[in-house]
Amino acid sequence: MNTTRNFIFLIASTMLLFNSIESFAQNLKICGHRGGFYQNFPENSPSLFNYTYKNTSSTPIILELDIRENQNGTLFILHDTSLDRTTTSTGFLKTSSDSLLSKTFLKNSQGNISKIPIPSFNDMLIWLKNHPNAWLMLDVKGGLLKKVYEAVQQYQLDSRVLFLTFKPEDTKEVFQLSSTTHVSALIRNEDDWNSIQAFQPNFKQLIAYVSPQTPVSLISALKTKGVRLMADCSENTKNHPQPFEPSFYQNLAQSLQLDIMITDYPVEVSRIFAEKNK
Repeated sequence: MNTTRNFIFLIASTMLLFNSIESFAQNLKICGHRGGFYQNFPENSPSLFNYTYKNTSSTPIILELDIRENQNGTLFILHDTSLDRTTTSTGFLKTSSDSLLSKTFLKNSQGNISKIPIPSFNDMLIWLKNHPNAWLMLDVKGGLLKKVYEAVQQYQLDSRVLFLTFKPEDTKEVFQLSSTTHVSALIRNEDDWNSIQAFQPNFKQLIAYVSPQTPVSLISALKTKGVRLMADCSENTKNHPQPFEPSFYQNLAQSLQLDIMITDYPVEVSRIFAEKNK
């Protein structure tokens, strides 16, 4: 009798685990870090965003980009403080004029020069407006959260952007700016979580940035509050120039109960979960 009961329990547990994995696969959103790391395209470029948008199997696709301000106060898309690595110019973006940047072109990871100028944030908001199955994940550099939010608001795109924040005071600022936009907070431990809870955020807006080191008890507490979870895969630093095996992504999604997965290879990773749903 006990053997039969144990067997039934094992079958039920296996089905529950299978359904749990399927649920993550169905609900998981994929985010391309800097649009994705594909050697034929410059990072953070409209051509790369178009490639990922057209070839991904995830809807909506989220595209992460970096925002900085130049000498004239114009917002541009560039990861580094310096122009040297990814463009045809040198020096710092913050001391560069609109005139110089209009004649500056992006390079891919192989150093090949494109005909693509550094995109402005305004360019990317227009792009987002014209691509209804996309979100933008905004990594705002240099204390520009209010200015960036005001630009987003002009295009009425609050619900289709996600602000990355890494300090509780920045998280709080975005919550004060908007009651509708998505806001991520770095939550590594109970202290981080307590700092966020202190200003009583709207948990429907909040997305917790977690990692495999985040305690299981904290993951459960966040889920209980209805907070969505995201984590990054960091293939470019850990496994470049190729994605991990499919099991890596499936296990990460399951173990951290992810709602958003940030990856350097959004096309390939989105297809892994699309196959899972067939």
